[in-house]
Amino acid sequence: MSHPIIVVGTGPVGIRFIKELRKLDAETPILLFGNEPWQPYNRVKLSSLLANEMSWDDITSKDWAAIQTDSNTTTHLNCPINSIDKEKRIVVDADGVEHHYSQLVMAIGSRPYIPNIPNVEMTGVYTFRDLNDVQALIARNVRSRHICVLGGGLLGLETAKALCRHNTQVTVIQRSSHLMNNQLDETAAALLQKTVEAEGVNVICGQGVTEVLRDDKGLTGIKFRNGEVFSCDTVVLATGIIPNRGLALEAGLAVGKGIKVNNSLQTSDDSIYAIGECAEHAGMTYGLVAPGFEQAAIAARHIYENDDKSSYLGSTTAAELKVVGEQVFSIGELYGPRAPFVKEWVYNKDGVYRKIITRRGKIIGAQAVGDWNESKRIQEMLTTKKRLWFWQLLRFQFSGNLFPENENAIQNWPDDTFICQCMAVQKGRLMSCVQSGCKTVKDLGAQTGAGTVCGSCQPLLVQLLGAKAKREPDPKWKVLLQTCTATLVLSLVFLLLPAIAYSTSVQGMNLDKLWVDGLYKQISGFSLLALSVFITLLSFRKRIKKFKWLSYPIWRVIHTALGIVLLMVLVTHTGLQMGSNLNFALMISYIAVSLVGVFAGVSVALEHKLSDSSAKLFRKMSYWGHVLASWPLPTLLTFHIVSVYYF
Repeated sequence: MSHPIIVVGTGPVGIRFIKELRKLDAETPILLFGNEPWQPYNRVKLSSLLANEMSWDDITSKDWAAIQTDSNTTTHLNCPINSIDKEKRIVVDADGVEHHYSQLVMAIGSRPYIPNIPNVEMTGVYTFRDLNDVQALIARNVRSRHICVLGGGLLGLETAKALCRHNTQVTVIQRSSHLMNNQLDETAAALLQKTVEAEGVNVICGQGVTEVLRDDKGLTGIKFRNGEVFSCDTVVLATGIIPNRGLALEAGLAVGKGIKVNNSLQTSDDSIYAIGECAEHAGMTYGLVAPGFEQAAIAARHIYENDDKSSYLGSTTAAELKVVGEQVFSIGELYGPRAPFVKEWVYNKDGVYRKIITRRGKIIGAQAVGDWNESKRIQEMLTTKKRLWFWQLLRFQFSGNLFPENENAIQNWPDDTFICQCMAVQKGRLMSCVQSGCKTVKDLGAQTGAGTVCGSCQPLLVQLLGAKAKREPDPKWKVLLQTCTATLVLSLVFLLLPAIAYSTSVQGMNLDKLWVDGLYKQISGFSLLALSVFITLLSFRKRIKKFKWLSYPIWRVIHTALGIVLLMVLVTHTGLQMGSNLNFALMISYIAVSLVGVFAGVSVALEHKLSDSSAKLFRKMSYWGHVLASWPLPTLLTFHIVSVYYF
């Protein structure tokens, strides 16, 4: 490339893009521009900084040091980009300097939504979006006596809690009928409101503000839609965000709610990309950090590979955060659509609220207030469209859990479960890091980024560090799987194919002699008896300590191979005729033992791919199924032999 890649925006998504690109390409020059003077920081943790729960060092980007030491990356802080000339592929910064680019990546985020009401621009009215806002609010908080926070979403609640200092009274004003109306239904929001009020924050829902009131001394209050006046000396706007699209609009790029992008995150100009909160994909914009990180990785790969293999198909918006000290989880649909096969399943007991919405047995939405250790698995089931079984939903209605208690341990979760939603880190990757030497949450964060954004997954990382290593597969699992497949095919031959017809001629060698001629039938019959006895040697190998010849996995394969031979001999003995009465029962018994044996063999062969609890359940079910199916065989076989020779 003759010119560098220019990245506009030093927020988490812009920094993540550089990190992802550097994984693929360490040489291409990068120019990074940011409009703030500060080194990049984590906006998600600004409320913790405002509440004095974290220091500046705690919220700064952990990837900044690597960017600064990268000789191929040049940074320009406090230097916004003022214009783009897409024809010449040039950007002009605030100092009037022109910079050529080969590709331009816009990660310019969003800005606070300012409602169009009188006096909203006056002194005493604040937004809460960046570090400048934090500094202004810290200074104001010391002398303020009553602060009104407009907006009862996540940002508004976190801001309100952070401002409850210095004996300051804080009230949240929510225009909707309940808090966090984009993430929670009314019942869940009512439980959350109790927690918020217990923290000393007043809540007023269902009231819109029409004016900020003032006198000669400054701000005096706000006026509601019903004309009521509410006294306060400070107003904080937490009324949502608007994607920054002005720079793109002036450059002649296609815009909607945000900067429009295709599946490759390209704008209407192929050399310009948009990612994060400023981007609009398929009519959707995302205000959470996780979709932005996903977009950053895809854009980096598309620029590096210059093809369409990496496509962004949209994100499933999931929120799992501590809100005013209460764990809140929300994903997918909030309410069950009035459509066929859609059902809502609710657990509401002892201050814990959980709801699952299903369509044809698959999760399309879920939410909870209070700790729910299954939330990551719920998210995994929604994104992979796995089916729920009726007993899981029955368990949920009685206990609030879909899975047995022992199955909720993190080591029993599938490897593709996302442990850290913000950084899109799966359990399998974290387990690999643990096995390669990571011993602390900090180590895992340094390797994968997990737990470094909102921090809500850190308790799971602690559990993971104590989890067991991944189970090793059975040494002969592939051969065992092959023999089980052959056994299944032969069993289905008996069940699905008709009996072999008798020969209509006595000339030549007729196949039906095998099950008609007395000698042949005796040979095959006693062969079946010998095989039935010999096949039980597997049990002796397992239970007799002195029986050490060959390993148990090899004997397991021998056991299934003998089962195949037994079924083939059974074909020669019966000609696929099922018989009647006791003979029919004997045939059914042989086939049942074979089919349950297949299930047992497959369970063992694939055990290393299953969770501990699933492996234990399948092994127990298949073992006892095999035993129970085998019990009638000795009796039926004895009756069969006696009936042949006695009668």
